Amino acid sequence: MDYRKEAERLFENLRIIYTLPAQRKMLSLTRGELCVLTSLIVHGNSTPSELIGYTDSSSAHIAKILRNLESKGEINRMKDTRDGRSVIISITEKGRRQVKEIYDSIIEYMTAILRQLQEDDTASLLRVTDRIIGIQEVAE
Repeated sequence: MDYRKEAERLFENLRIIYTLPAQRKMLSLTRGELCVLTSLIVHGNSTPSELIGYTDSSSAHIAKILRNLESKGEINRMKDTRDGRSVIISITEKGRRQVKEIYDSIIEYMTAILRQLQEDDTASLLRVTDRIIGIQEVAE
């Protein structure tokens, strides 16, 4: 088996799946915005530098994302009471609703896809993706 060729095929398949119109339609946020909102849900209130670490983004990119999310009313900025030079970012109820709607939409879409694959193919897909995750965790 030519593993490089198969890796290229897998990469292309995942790229196509990710860029299908149905996927883009579900995401009313950029990936960076969704990543920041999800990080705030998982980690709670955070500083911009913590968000940089959680999202593996640059400070300029985080600054832009935070401006966009704040203008949409999905985050709040508060002065850090421990350090007046810093700010704390929190997610608003509107931001939480936005993430939940996107999550629910993606899960609904994936459920429809898995139903078309049927039980055997779904079990195989999950077994293989679980295995890939296990391999990645060992490699890190």
